[in-house]
Amino acid sequence: MFKEEYIRGVTGLLEDEETYKPLNKDPTKKIQDKVNNKLKEMRTAGLINEIEYRTLIRHNSVIPKLYCLRKTHKDTLSLRPIVSNINAPTYNLGKLMHDILSKVLSTSPYNVKNSIQAKEIIKNIVVPKGYILISLDVVSLFTNISKDLVIRVAHKRWNYIKNFTTLDKATFISLIELCFEGGYFSFNNKFYQQLNGTAMGAPASTSFANLVMNDLFDFVCDRLTFRILLMLLYVDDTLMLIPLEMRQTIFDLFNSYHPSIKFTIEDENENKIPFLDLLITREETNLTTCWYTKTINSNRIINYYSNHSNTQKVNTAISLMYRALSLSDSKFREETTQKVCKILRENNYPKYIIQRVVNKAKEKVMCTRNNIQQKNKETTQYCRFPFIPGLSQKISRIFKRINCTCAFYNKTTTKKYFTQLKDSVPTNLQSSVVYNIPCSNCDKAYIGQTKQLLKDRIRQHKTDSNNITHKEKTALTSHTFKEGHKFNFEETTILDHENNNYRRNISEMIHITLNKTVNYREDVNRLSTIYNSLLVPLRK
Repeated sequence: MFKEEYIRGVTGLLEDEETYKPLNKDPTKKIQDKVNNKLKEMRTAGLINEIEYRTLIRHNSVIPKLYCLRKTHKDTLSLRPIVSNINAPTYNLGKLMHDILSKVLSTSPYNVKNSIQAKEIIKNIVVPKGYILISLDVVSLFTNISKDLVIRVAHKRWNYIKNFTTLDKATFISLIELCFEGGYFSFNNKFYQQLNGTAMGAPASTSFANLVMNDLFDFVCDRLTFRILLMLLYVDDTLMLIPLEMRQTIFDLFNSYHPSIKFTIEDENENKIPFLDLLITREETNLTTCWYTKTINSNRIINYYSNHSNTQKVNTAISLMYRALSLSDSKFREETTQKVCKILRENNYPKYIIQRVVNKAKEKVMCTRNNIQQKNKETTQYCRFPFIPGLSQKISRIFKRINCTCAFYNKTTTKKYFTQLKDSVPTNLQSSVVYNIPCSNCDKAYIGQTKQLLKDRIRQHKTDSNNITHKEKTALTSHTFKEGHKFNFEETTILDHENNNYRRNISEMIHITLNKTVNYREDVNRLSTIYNSLLVPLRK
């Protein structure tokens, strides 16, 4: 898509007044304070301990950011809205709710974790005569899971939920309300509140949706006069084996659960129906499975000529082959093997590598099927290391002597070449950074690091620069008063992002060493001499 088309499409989506409301200002600080005040109440009441409180409390929160992914399997322009909640005010709270509800939902008779588990359930089903496979799909699940509905289900199922949490009922409900209040975001530098539903991308959203869907399944089962032999659920994807004559009854029951939750139905085609990445075939008395990909699937994996280590490429191919074979019954394995081999050839894998992949994957499948345990290996440490052809392999061999494996990554990624869909965080609202403030009267600069929001740290520098009693507080204020110079705070730039305090200090010292600064000499005294040979050629 061209960017103009994308912005037009998303803006049109946000014009739905029943789902979204424009906001005049960023509510991040207000919601962060609400969350932190609630956490203090919980700590005082003994519902969480001090360690949990420090884990959950939020500082320097950023506004959630909306971006949309195009549904490529749709003929017309259709966008899936996703809200990135990383470091948002309710992010930690959402993770807490997700952890609690994940335990609750782990005992669900309907939920499946993945295709492998679904296959294990399906293979044990005996199909009676006159039964068919159907799949029901929720229309826009996340935007139709309302706060009131989630709270209603939580009240209804509280006697079960309370076994998985130390929170009382009132507190649990209030945390649900806070998670929904955090359903706001920015797009194209404008602020919006989501009025209905929960945002895809928020930590608790999937668990809220699962909680409601499980209640919906119970609602349907309680009203049927017969037992559904197969009833699987993965978020909003469902698979059922039902009597043919009950198809419409079940469809109507699902659509009667709640006015905002509506379903579409997909019937089996030639006794076959897809579910996740399984193609399930109804035979006379049993169900068989085969690995399935949609027709729109691009068949693209790591290309053999890409800038990745050979180990990564081969392991990616083996994992693909192993998954495809694991999901396929024995009668489909040869067909599946040829399908994966075709994908590997399209991605330039040579014949000898493909043969090795086939052999390894089949060996792994046989071990799994026969429940053969792999030999226990010594615990291996991993070290993240950039991949540089020729050099990385040599370094990896050195690390293996101390039982450490290099986990390679590429410095250049596709992110460099594609338009960023999410709004960027303004420089002054970023935290955990190393920053540079240039002097307006000379060619020097002050380099510092901070965990707090950059705007708050700059405000402190400005205050110190106007107070003579603080003239020795930092190298910046010392330069201001001794030389009579002024710093250009508006031209502050970020040199590095680093959440780890120790590594951020190292980064600060390296940047001080590399640049012409007003910083004190002792600011780099803790920088190991091991860096000297690397930094001297780079020094400005």
